[in-house]
Amino acid sequence: MTARRTTDFLVPLAPALLLFVVLAAFVAVDPPTGFTSSSSPFTDEAWDIINARNFVLFGHWSTDDWNLYLVNFPFSASVAAAFSVAGVGIVQARLVSILATVLTVFALGAGLRGALGRGPALIGAAAFGSAALVLYYGRLAYLEPLVALGVTLGTLGAFRATAPGSARWGVVSGLALAAAVGAKPSALFLSIGLLAGVAVALGVSSVAARRWLIAAAITIGFAGLAWLIVIGLQHRPAVGGDLRIWASEPLATSPLGWVRRILGFPIRNDHMLILAAPLLTGATPVRCSRSVAAGLSARPFAVLSARQSGRCSLATPCW
Repeated sequence: MTARRTTDFLVPLAPALLLFVVLAAFVAVDPPTGFTSSSSPFTDEAWDIINARNFVLFGHWSTDDWNLYLVNFPFSASVAAAFSVAGVGIVQARLVSILATVLTVFALGAGLRGALGRGPALIGAAAFGSAALVLYYGRLAYLEPLVALGVTLGTLGAFRATAPGSARWGVVSGLALAAAVGAKPSALFLSIGLLAGVAVALGVSSVAARRWLIAAAITIGFAGLAWLIVIGLQHRPAVGGDLRIWASEPLATSPLGWVRRILGFPIRNDHMLILAAPLLTGATPVRCSRSVAAGLSARPFAVLSARQSGRCSLATPCW
């Protein structure tokens, strides 16, 4: 049993360590040009880490009107911890993102094993870790690697929605999702989608799943309430300023506008589908191998959740 547990730990650890070596080798290198039409790789790192730098160097988070730490606190706190231990610098900040990306790969390899089997889980982890989006953005001091880790852990916790102790797993998922939302509030939409998916797929037929849902929702709610009391209400003008900093995305105002936006997405997404090719390709053998092994109708929610976890984790680094 000990040898088996050791193997179960080392197998998903292998792609995670390989990815760490690859990302760490370029931790001090500037992002290459031409990968994206956005200027984000050359600006957003400084914007995201400046409050953590201020806290470590000056003892307070903000020296002016730049207060993004209020709406990305888990990220700023993690970077501040890294700065406190290893000194202030872009390399130290990027190591936080690299660690989050590596842990996401390990979580996929270990967490998908129960639902899909060791081989498909390893394929899923390797596909995520080898995706161009992850290789490019996974080493930058962005919010998204931490968001991807939180969303992935929250989704993997949903696999236990019908297992004994489902309420405890709901708390775990709720904490992970709350951390993701705390790092980037737009992760709230992913969190709502996950809870809604569990409710639709399992909530009606499973008491345990309803316990998971209640525990996860209450945990997220308490985390949001804590943020509101400690940060939101006390810094309302600054939070309002943060909201104005974020780029706005106007919604289509007519059915024809929505059709054009949906049809145009494959060619107007900064090459995301091409860059995500390893993950999308890897999803096919994962799904097929699981279907052959357990039948097309076996564990539909587990397979759906696994695919959703991978896609959410991949999609967030490109935002």
